[in-house]
Amino acid sequence: MRRAFLETRKSKISGQSRTNVLDENLNKKEEKKKWNNAGIGHIEAIISAVIFITFVFILFYIINPFSTTSQTNTADLLLKTFPQELKAELQRVSLQLDETPQGGACFKIEPPLNITTKAFDSSGGVTDADLRNNKLSIRGSSGFYTLYFSNSFTTLATPLNGCPTVNNYRLGIITKVDAVSHEEILDFNQTYWNEYSLSKEELRLGESSDYGIIIFDSLGQEVVNMLRPPRTALNINVDEKPYLMSYRNGTLQNIKIRIYTY
Repeated sequence: MRRAFLETRKSKISGQSRTNVLDENLNKKEEKKKWNNAGIGHIEAIISAVIFITFVFILFYIINPFSTTSQTNTADLLLKTFPQELKAELQRVSLQLDETPQGGACFKIEPPLNITTKAFDSSGGVTDADLRNNKLSIRGSSGFYTLYFSNSFTTLATPLNGCPTVNNYRLGIITKVDAVSHEEILDFNQTYWNEYSLSKEELRLGESSDYGIIIFDSLGQEVVNMLRPPRTALNINVDEKPYLMSYRNGTLQNIKIRIYTY
């Protein structure tokens, strides 16, 4: 009887031991599964982070805010250097003639400046002006005139002869005029298309900077088009400034200088 009891007890202990071993193995499997899931979660987090960083990098590369800032600075620089490079040496003074010259066709005065002169009447129309022998002859009668002086102006082909000298006139203050020269613009246009790197050097631009310029006259017609195809349609900065342009024949015209940087 005692022996049977001992056998029964031994059997229960053995069964309980097997149960404990099974439970322990099951716990180890669950713990390993948790570690595996945790490892997979870490890998997924790393992949997500890499994808996000790559996306941000691509977006930053496309938008390139530093490039936009640089292009804005380049446009500001061009709006200063381009007119300076093509500047017309132009000066202006007003003239009021208070007497009617003999004959009424033209008159002669002491030249305010010994420089080729173009004259405009009170309506803004060009009238003949002839500088010879230190005397300035102007076609017209009494009234108001604006005189422009520049060494780039062409001289009058046909002299104004027989103009009487007048003394009853008043001159204003001689001032410099901010203007660009049409002739210089045409020359620079050739440089832009034939020697692009040299044009950037003349405008004090860096080698990595790209630019283009279109000039429109007062009617919106193109005077010159200096616009090379941009490398990309992104990050093109456009700025514009009104200016005055002088021609060799003395004609003055309001223009718009449109600057492209890319």
